Amino acid sequence: MKKFYLARILDYLPSFNFILRIFKSFSIFSRRFRVLSLLWKYKKYLAYAVMVLIFSFIVYVLAVSFASGIRVNITPEDIYVIPLAISLSILRLLIAYLLSLAWIIPLAIYIKGNKRAERILDPIFEIIASIPATALFPFFVLIFIKMPFGINLASIFLIMTGMQWYILFNVLSGIRTFPTDYDAVSRAFGFTKWQYIRKVLLPGIFPPLVTGSITGWGGGWNALIVSEYIVINGVAYSVLGIGYLIDYATYVKGNVFLNMFYVFIMAVTVVALNRLFWRRMYARTQRYAYTS
Repeated sequence: MKKFYLARILDYLPSFNFILRIFKSFSIFSRRFRVLSLLWKYKKYLAYAVMVLIFSFIVYVLAVSFASGIRVNITPEDIYVIPLAISLSILRLLIAYLLSLAWIIPLAIYIKGNKRAERILDPIFEIIASIPATALFPFFVLIFIKMPFGINLASIFLIMTGMQWYILFNVLSGIRTFPTDYDAVSRAFGFTKWQYIRKVLLPGIFPPLVTGSITGWGGGWNALIVSEYIVINGVAYSVLGIGYLIDYATYVKGNVFLNMFYVFIMAVTVVALNRLFWRRMYARTQRYAYTS
């Protein structure tokens, strides 16, 4: 009899391993948890219902505001700038992502063959990762402010601080669970170090890398709002992007409706990227899945 496990709900929450072990014992045929199972079975329609409720709430708020005489006050210029702002924000996220991979993957390869380095570096990374990304942005501004494209560099490095730790810890988790049998087979076939890295290790850590990338990009979108507009000692530093537009609508124009509109555009962009790109990448990880 084919069973459906509710633990899939928590696939993206690696810190809830204990809860996962509990939920794995519940099948769709358990009467006690039939309600939860039915909710999961019809999750697609439930998601549509939630979206309809949210959209209805937004329409209701706008209708009440119009009836109360409150003006939305969104100009054509506020709309024309959106495509460029979205493009620049995605470009900064992409640069931050590539810079994160540039040091995380070599580090993972080094740690794979050096357990002592893992024992030393792992607690250090956990301490550094606990520092809020926003606490570091004034230092980035002071460091890069006098350089060409200084605020852009500060923004990219702040996005990295909100992105890289998700990728790092997922990749290190994949390294720890990497089957030792693969190492023995590679040595038996006489693989060189480069062949081992390219044909065995990198495909092996591809699934946790994609999982970390998905959560990392989510952290990057969060950091984006802070990284594109900041005020230090009464001086505003900003770069054009969707995060800047959200902050500008809130703190400069004081336009709640424009802020909601920009947040909606950002949410649509995030969902579109997840559906069109990351969902396909996650599906490809099944080719490289292994049983440890």
